Amino acid sequence: VEPLFTIAPFRPRWTGLKGRMRVYRPRTTCDRAHGHGIRRYDTPTGEDRAVTGSEAAVLDPPRARRMPSVALALVGLVVASTLVRFAIAQAFTTPWIAPDEMVYGMLGEGLWSHGTLTLRTFDAPYYSLLTPTLIGAPLELSDLATGIQWARLLQCLAMSLVAVPTFVWARRLATPGWALAAAAITLAAPALHYAGFLMTEPLTLVVVTVALLMLARA
Repeated sequence: VEPLFTIAPFRPRWTGLKGRMRVYRPRTTCDRAHGHGIRRYDTPTGEDRAVTGSEAAVLDPPRARRMPSVALALVGLVVASTLVRFAIAQAFTTPWIAPDEMVYGMLGEGLWSHGTLTLRTFDAPYYSLLTPTLIGAPLELSDLATGIQWARLLQCLAMSLVAVPTFVWARRLATPGWALAAAAITLAAPALHYAGFLMTEPLTLVVVTVALLMLARA
């Protein structure tokens, strides 16, 4: 098998001496920044062209495709955690923690029905918008049983998304593999047991983790 290219013996850059290079490749035309400027290559198979002694024949290495696989692994962790937490939530009835789940459910219904945080007809100005906004839509747009299941699923997804800022934070300190391990360990924490309840813990965990990440990056 003939080599891809042959090149004259090495000559120091400062000599300005020239050699000959033979490149076995189809005719191509491309501009490539090399050395002191941009050179146009337009060579058929086997054509000789003059090169300076300071040139180096460099083959472009294949681009690493590790990041897409790492991203897919991270998405897989989030999806798996969501499904596992949603399955565990089926062992409990709603409301399980009273009166918190009832309060946030009614706040969500009121927010999506007439745009205010109210418990039936009473104002509730000291509650946050995040949890009622998340769980109120399925409770308002469907029947109670179906709405609770969709609200649980959204809660499980929201809490499982904590793996993303965890991975980004760990990636600043470790390799992608160890960052994925940190995300997986975070998803295995006992605190994620609250994912299936209609409470503030799922969104609180994600928001606090993102806030701490921003502080670390500042």
